[in-house]
Amino acid sequence: MRNGKFLTGLALLSLIITACNMPSSGESTPTDTPAPEIGPSATPPPVASATPLPADTEPPQPTTPPEPTATSGPNFAQANVYAVSHLSGNRLLVTIQVPGGVSGNYSAGVGTSTLGCEILNDYPDRLYCSGPEPYVNYSYKNDTVSVYPAGSASAVFTSDFQIPPQATPTFTPTPTQTPTPSSTP
Repeated sequence: MRNGKFLTGLALLSLIITACNMPSSGESTPTDTPAPEIGPSATPPPVASATPLPADTEPPQPTTPPEPTATSGPNFAQANVYAVSHLSGNRLLVTIQVPGGVSGNYSAGVGTSTLGCEILNDYPDRLYCSGPEPYVNYSYKNDTVSVYPAGSASAVFTSDFQIPPQATPTFTPTPTQTPTPSSTP
C-alpha cells in the first residue's frame, strides 16, 4: 500500500506543478502555443494570405530579358590567334581572327617586337600582324600577343599563343668545294 500512496502523491505533485505554470484566464504568453487537436475533428491550421495591394497599385509584370542582337563591328572579345608563321628576313607573322570584321589601324606586341598590322580586302575579319622575330627559337616558345588601336596604349585584344620553331640552318651542297675559313690569320 505504501507504493500506492507514493504514486498518488507523485501524481498530485505533478498536477500542482502543471497548474502553477498555466496562465490564468485572459492571460497569454508569447511562448504558449495551443496543442494540436487529434482525431477527425481536427481543423487544419490557418493559411497565411498575401496582403492585398492598394487599389491604385498594379502588381509588377514579369520582364523578359532583351534578345541578344548581332553587333556590327569588331568583336575582340571573341577574337583568337588564327595562325603564326615565320617569314623570310627574320620576320614573324601573327594572324588574328576577329568576328564581325575589323577596320582601322592597329599594331601588335610580341615579346620585345612591335608588329604592324594590316587588313586584306579578301579577309576583312583578320588582322595580319608582322614584324621582326622577337626570338631565335629552334623549339616551341610560349608568348603573349597584344593588339593596340593606332594611337592608344590600351590593348583591345590579348592572348597567349605558341610560336613554332624556326627552321634550322642546313648544309647546302655546292659544285665546288669551299674551305671553311680558319680563325687564325
